[in-house]
Formats: sequence, structure tokens, C-alpha cells
Amino acid sequence: MANTIIDHVDAVIIGAGIMGLSAAYYLSKQGLKVCIVERESYIGGYTTMRCAGGIRQQFSSRENIMLSMLNREMMHELEKESHCNIQFNPCGYAFAFTEEKSLNEAEEAVKFQREMSVNAQILSSRQTAKMFGNIRVDDVLLTTYCRDDGLLNVSMLLGIIKKELYKQNVKILCDKTVCDIETKNEKINKVILDEGEIETSIVVNAAGPFAKQIGQMTNNSIPIEPSLQQVWVTEPVSWISKDMPVIIFGDEGTGFHWESGGVLSGYSRPYRKEEVSFAEIDLDWEIKHCKKAIERVPDLYDKKLISKWAGFYETTIDDLPIVGPYGPSGMYCIAGFNGHGITHGLACGYLLSKIITGKSIDVDISSLSYFRFHKAVSVKTGYKI
Repeated sequence: MANTIIDHVDAVIIGAGIMGLSAAYYLSKQGLKVCIVERESYIGGYTTMRCAGGIRQQFSSRENIMLSMLNREMMHELEKESHCNIQFNPCGYAFAFTEEKSLNEAEEAVKFQREMSVNAQILSSRQTAKMFGNIRVDDVLLTTYCRDDGLLNVSMLLGIIKKELYKQNVKILCDKTVCDIETKNEKINKVILDEGEIETSIVVNAAGPFAKQIGQMTNNSIPIEPSLQQVWVTEPVSWISKDMPVIIFGDEGTGFHWESGGVLSGYSRPYRKEEVSFAEIDLDWEIKHCKKAIERVPDLYDKKLISKWAGFYETTIDDLPIVGPYGPSGMYCIAGFNGHGITHGLACGYLLSKIITGKSIDVDISSLSYFRFHKAVSVKTGYKI
């Protein structure tokens, strides 16, 4: 018989990425005894610690914009409570479009964003060229831009939350694998680990790209698939600075921004159906990425790559996350953010904690319910990058 690691906790969080840490933080603040289980030896997992750290409000769905705004508020509150600087760099964020078919949607998105009080604007060709001197933008037809968006120090954010969790006596069990979830009378009863058991009445599935496997433990189909993405960083270059905005070429999927004096670049990789259990660099795709990057930034031709890594997007069929209850009583999900986890992590952890404890919430997130997939309703998010 397995040994019980913890006799009883109010809630077990599966996954120590930004969603799991955030949910644990806000649940513990409301007085719940919380334990986090992470299969890796470190927090951040295959998504949060391997993202580029972009923070933005430029979306074309009301839900995503409201979550982005709430997340900003939660960031400021966390800084005040922790007396730490999260190190957000408001360098700006731009989306450049090179195809006629994208222009109307981009213009409508900016109009909608401004109606939602997002400080978004459309840049002229001259403004775009001036802003991104060494990046080729001669074929860009339209650029959308928000100067309030930017980049976040992901390691700093996770470190601050981890420190606050320790203050609240939240246990983080790394190198532990969840093998099963036990129910009793259709209610959550126990989480079975590879080494021991944890008795609980609440389980939060924050397993990111592996949320589907956790769902299967309670015979629930979680429509989240892992999509491998990868980035690299060059040696330092003289023409880039921390003040240069992030730029994403929306019609081709490339992106560039400052990182440690060099250029960080990503290139959207098409989703592949094959089963994925770990993140590994796809060398064939890296070659395609480098060729595409050199077309945009010729100066990178002779620059060395000093680091590179792969991670996962966690995608749903409508590109919106799942936040809320599912399956047996006491089971919740917070996953499927399609690369927007850092942008929405604190907000969604806060909102889910309110849902779990039966309190009213500040933002209507009914469209993020697990049960929407049984209604054949799809919500368009825009800027699918």
C-alpha cells in the first residue's frame, strides 16, 4: 500500500507552471491548505519557463483583452505585496502584416481594442521602418502597435510567486508523477502519486500540454493538444536595444525582440498530431527558421546562436483556454492558453480561486468553460501567433 505523503490538503494543484503557481497562490490567500505536484525537478515546466515572456493586450476577443487588463492589475498588486519588482519592460509590441487579406481584420482589431481602452494604433510605413531599422519591413502593408505592451522577466515572476507560496506554507512537490485521481461518490477523494497519496476534495488540472492525460484519469476528454515551438537567441548585436518593441510578422509567423544584447527569434511551427511527451529541438525546422529570419534580418547571416530551446503551446480547437470545473465534483481545469499563459496567468489563477471558493468574479469567463465544447460554439481570438 502506498504511503501517504500528506494526510490531507484542501486542494492539490497538478502542474507548477504559471497557471498552477497562480491558482495555488490565490487559493492559499483565501485560507485553503494547498499542495502543488510537479513532475519535473523545477517549476515552470515545458511551457512557462520556455516562453519568450511577451505581455500584450492586442487581441480581438473581449475575453482576452479583459484578462490582459486584469492581469496588469494583479501584477501591480503582487509587486506591492511581495515588495519585489517583477521587471516588466514596456518596450511596445507590434504586429506587421504583408498580405492584403489580413489588413481588414487587423484594422478592425485595432478599432475594437481602442473601444476596450487599449492604447493600440496603426503605424505608417515610415513609422514602422524608423522603429525597426535593421529589420526588413519594405513589404509591410500595415503595422499595429501598442506601446504599453512588452516583455516580462519570467524567471523573476515565478521566483516571486514561489517565495510568496513558501510564506503561505504551500508545499511544492517536484519530481512527482500523478498516476491516478481517485473519486468517491462522484467527488474528488485522493491523488495517487508514484510515491504516495494525497487526500483532498479539490484537484486543479494545471498540467498545460499534458492536461489531456490528467483528464483521462477521471474519464473526461480535455481537448488540449501540445504544439511544439522553439526559439533561439543570437550573440550580441550593436543595433538592437531593450527599448526596441517586439515585432511579430503575422502572415509568416516570425518574431523578433531583444534578449541579453542579442536577438531572440521564434517561428511558428505547424501543429503535428504525433504524440509528444517532451520538448526537443526540431533541427529541420530550425534550418527553415534561420533562413526565414535572415530574409527579415540580413544582419543575422553571420551571427552565432548562443542559446536555443523548445517548449510547448497548449492548444484548444477554438484557441481559448479552459478555466473552471469539469468532471467529478471538485475537479477544475486551468490550461490551454495557446502561448498566452504569462499574459493571463495571474488573472486566471485569481478568477479560478474565486470560482472554487464560490465567490463572485470580476470578469465574465463563461465562454472559457469546459462545457462549451459540448455546444459546438467557437470564439475567434485573432492574432493567432
